[in-house]
Amino acid sequence: MSSTPSSSASSKTSGLAIASLVCGIAGLCTAGLGGIVGLILGIIALRKIKASCGTMDGRGLAIAGIIVGCASVVIYVVFLGLPLLLVLFRQEIKDQTIDMWEKARNAHDTDYFGNPAERNRVPWPMLRLPVTSA
Repeated sequence: MSSTPSSSASSKTSGLAIASLVCGIAGLCTAGLGGIVGLILGIIALRKIKASCGTMDGRGLAIAGIIVGCASVVIYVVFLGLPLLLVLFRQEIKDQTIDMWEKARNAHDTDYFGNPAERNRVPWPMLRLPVTSA
């Protein structure tokens, strides 16, 4: 018999690591709020597991909780943040679109240099061809 106890008998899984993973997964259903809690619990669990000098397990669970927690926060920031930005900048986007269409509509009223164009004037390289009727 060896003098070192087996790892399964002496180490227990960190409750914080389990809670981190559970909160990270719950963050997918709670608009990222559970993800923030899972992220914090995962970092605390990793520190406690490292300080336990091998008496505590659950490093993988803590890392998974951090990853899932971060992912849930990022998902909600992207999917809720982008529509919010579109709502906030809706008028500016509308004004820019109207300006663009007005410039396009008025573009044929000026020549290359921005001077008012003459409607019936044909540029000198173009020749007017006679219209023949059959």
